[in-house]
Amino acid sequence: MHHRRCRYLLVMVRNSVHRNNIHLVTVGLIQDVYRPAVTEKAAKDITDLLGSEHEEILVAALRILAALVYDERAQAKVLGLIPALIRHLKQHDFYTSPPVGNVICAYASHDEFRERLLHPENGFLVLLVNMLEHRLTDIEDPAIQILGQLASHVDVQEELIHKGHIKNLASLMKNRKHEISSGAILAMLSILPYPFIRFRAIEEGVVETLVNHLKHQKKCLLAAYAFSRILDYENIRKAMFELSAPDYIISTFKRGSFNGTVENEPGKEVLGRLMRNDDLRAAILKAHIAEALCTMFKKGETALNRAAFDFLDIMSNYSDGKELIKESKMSIFSAIVTALDNQEWISQKNAARALHTLFGIRNPERTFVTQEFQSVILEGIPRILKLLVHDRSYRVVGGAAALLALSDDGTVRAAVREHADFKFARSGYFSKSIKLQYHDSDPREGCPQDT
Repeated sequence: MHHRRCRYLLVMVRNSVHRNNIHLVTVGLIQDVYRPAVTEKAAKDITDLLGSEHEEILVAALRILAALVYDERAQAKVLGLIPALIRHLKQHDFYTSPPVGNVICAYASHDEFRERLLHPENGFLVLLVNMLEHRLTDIEDPAIQILGQLASHVDVQEELIHKGHIKNLASLMKNRKHEISSGAILAMLSILPYPFIRFRAIEEGVVETLVNHLKHQKKCLLAAYAFSRILDYENIRKAMFELSAPDYIISTFKRGSFNGTVENEPGKEVLGRLMRNDDLRAAILKAHIAEALCTMFKKGETALNRAAFDFLDIMSNYSDGKELIKESKMSIFSAIVTALDNQEWISQKNAARALHTLFGIRNPERTFVTQEFQSVILEGIPRILKLLVHDRSYRVVGGAAALLALSDDGTVRAAVREHADFKFARSGYFSKSIKLQYHDSDPREGCPQDT
């Protein structure tokens, strides 16, 4: 009864031309034919479907074949399909290549399949490396997927090492085209978990290439992502430190590059993963990172402030990071006040937002960072108020913007109301008879009311 139903579903796949219908039938086949064993007739039908000119039917057949990986008849049948699989893979098609990759990955655990796949006449590993030059960037590239799966087997590791494929990948990582170099980097990451490959990759200068990428604004985030994935390997970490990688990671941070996204992952997560490593975190803390944070806040730039906030948040998870925050909070506050005392309104506004965020305005969840900075900001209110009594209008605006950003907190309001400088400013600059203007905007407007 089961075999008749299997045959019926295969006929439906062959006769269907609507993609949604094929998907439903494919699901039925995968669930139905997984057990018991597939008949010879059903196996032949699947083979025939792989020759279809309709993409939808071909993809359905590939999905079925991948699901039958534990069936002995399917295992035998797929050996004869290797040339067809390679042919489809060479097309490097957005729609058909991924399911071809899934089939190869599924059957790669079988020694005979792997042996035939890697036969010199097929040039399969060469094909995979060459495919990286035309990477399918919007999906999980099948070449990267297959390399990572195959590399778990010792025979493939030997092929990769002795036939020069590691060297070729390392060379592609240096390519000027981002699509090529990024594909090679991701492919290398997929095979670096294996010690023999890792040793050869280091010899071929993979770590040096990644460190060089850290120096370039367009490439640094992907390089940091790569290091975050392989940092726990001792020989990788040793090579990183010998090449001063921590210094270049700091440079990447100072540029605000961790604000971006890489491989569908926020840069903050990449930075957080890097900081989990005790050795790297210690190196970062020793490399004048407090001065770097102050420099970033002094510039009063949105991107740099965001990067600094993320870094402080990450470091607050570690005891040495908490010490950094405690020791540098006064300097950071001073840097923000410097940005308030700036002739550029955008810098002043961003400095006000920084105070707003660090104080935790409208944020019911008190974090270590906000707890530390609340006391510093409250103590520093007189420094902000001093800006209000200057004769330069831009300084008055900077002080007013900061006070407005902090005005939702009752403790701040109480401290401000009783201060002599505020009383003087209120009676002078902000009287109804004076309309102080700055850059064509009312200084009492435009300050952030959100975090």
